[in-house]
Amino acid sequence: MAANMTGTITLHEAAARRWDALVVGAGPAGSLAARLIARAGRSVLLVEKKTFPRDKVCGCCLNGWGLASLDAAGLGAVADRLGAVELTLLRLAAGGVRATVPLARAVAVSRAALDEALAGAAIEAGAEFLPATAARPIRPEPDGWHVELKNGQTEEVEASIVIAADGLAGRTADPAGPVMIRRASRMGLGAIAPASQPGYEPGAIHMACASGGYAGLVRIEDGRLNIGAAVDPEMIKELTPAGALAQILRACRMPPIEAPESLDWRGTPFLSRRRAGVATHRMFALGDSAGYVEPFTGEGMGWALVAATALAPIASRDWAPQLADEWELTFRKVVRSHWRRCAALAWLVRRPNLSRAAVGTLGALPTLVAPLIRAIQQPGASR
Repeated sequence: MAANMTGTITLHEAAARRWDALVVGAGPAGSLAARLIARAGRSVLLVEKKTFPRDKVCGCCLNGWGLASLDAAGLGAVADRLGAVELTLLRLAAGGVRATVPLARAVAVSRAALDEALAGAAIEAGAEFLPATAARPIRPEPDGWHVELKNGQTEEVEASIVIAADGLAGRTADPAGPVMIRRASRMGLGAIAPASQPGYEPGAIHMACASGGYAGLVRIEDGRLNIGAAVDPEMIKELTPAGALAQILRACRMPPIEAPESLDWRGTPFLSRRRAGVATHRMFALGDSAGYVEPFTGEGMGWALVAATALAPIASRDWAPQLADEWELTFRKVVRSHWRRCAALAWLVRRPNLSRAAVGTLGALPTLVAPLIRAIQQPGASR
């Protein structure tokens, strides 16, 4: 693992300034928004509670939607520079039934590498970066927010606007509206297996759909195998993460993972959730903090990046109350309208007989699914 990415400013220095925008969370959504707002001439403080580089659960696939957003932000070369693996096939398995579907433009790259590169791009554009720092909005004012920052010491920072991009478990956006978790929502699991793991060729997303959950496996730039799964909570409690993955792969007759119990497993809260509102007084929710549905082939990353691209022009303007309404409307158009497709797929894979029949049909007539894959992976007409 590379050395930790250092900050560009101290906590004391950050507290001595008033910021045009405070971005909480340096994942793809937060870092890209910070870059674009800084390029618009605004002062931006990007705060991240973890140190970089760090791995994340799943999220290693960039589809056409996400890549197009990077292109638009002047970062089209980032994936190639990081050695991202081009993805050309989606290999589906449900029970003993198989199907192979061609993918449109897509790549796989580790979140450790991508997130560090995007945070670096934000810094390059003029944003200041403060890692290993927790943020908590504590008091709104007519002209901004007071935000408490902690990293061993505690300081209060003032910002004209706050962008909450701190993920599924983040609480920064709570003033914008409560989170509503969908009934029977699954939880996310992730790990990275050694490159020596056999049976999974690079350039393909290998997806296993079984009773109790599904798993996606894909090679990243260093040859290791990234594993992401959405699993019923009861299955995790009964079998442990390693046991849940083993059962899913066994049910789909896919190669087992060697010594899965030895992997560094990470989890997420419930995946399918929706925030009642994504904006309030001088605050915008972005990325997973704004809501989420179960993803399949890089949709979550695509949603995060396209939303950051859409929010930046709004957040770069002088504050007016109508900007909150503008972001609510824009978010519905560019992100929520696309959740329905993944929600439909999630409904399908929860029904083993239907998913086996669907995969069997795709195996016989793969051209039937091409329009759906393109609709999920590429920028849609609703943008």
